[in-house]
Amino acid sequence: MTEYDEAPEVPLPLPPPPVDVKLLRADEVQAAAEVLARSFRDYPVWAYIQPQDQRRPKLLAWVLKRYMRAFLTKSGLKRGYAFAVKEKPSEQVLGVVLLWRPSRTGPGSRKLQPWQVVRQGLLALPFRFGAGVTHRLLHADSGEDRQKELLKPALGAYWYLDYMAVDSAAQSRGLGSQMLSLCVRQAQAEMDCPVLVNTCSEAARSFYLRNGFSEVSDSI
Repeated sequence: MTEYDEAPEVPLPLPPPPVDVKLLRADEVQAAAEVLARSFRDYPVWAYIQPQDQRRPKLLAWVLKRYMRAFLTKSGLKRGYAFAVKEKPSEQVLGVVLLWRPSRTGPGSRKLQPWQVVRQGLLALPFRFGAGVTHRLLHADSGEDRQKELLKPALGAYWYLDYMAVDSAAQSRGLGSQMLSLCVRQAQAEMDCPVLVNTCSEAARSFYLRNGFSEVSDSI
């Protein structure tokens, strides 16, 4: 008679905690900026702006916090949407999306008004991070604006998906697709025109293609 050892029980993985996708509140901007800073720290454009790896996260969090605060001002609310994916019941911010509304004649402007630059303390950028970083940041932004202008005749008015990220610890749970679907539905319900996103990341490119986006170029 053969004896068999009883196989040890393998615990089943716990289901992921429930989440909400809601408009980002002003008191969540710091947490949202930190999520974006961790997600974009190795992104080529930010590596160009701040070549020193150890200093880049601080720059990203500082700039993006002020950028989002301007986005969420009374004036900024008319310019688009800021969404947050939050874990329930902790309300921890796990993901962020910034979506700029188009104008009737073309893409909406991402440029901040002078009073917003002053109010958010962005004039301190060269003093905190240096003239070189400031110059490269402005140069990188202007290059992206020129690229969008080349697409304007072909696309007309369009929404612009500016930043989107899910914190690394919360990835592989479908949160990115959930955020993207909600943003696109809400945007196109308000104004039915394309949603444009610009990325140089192959992983991000594959993600957007899987979620129904198609590629365009300035030659169309």
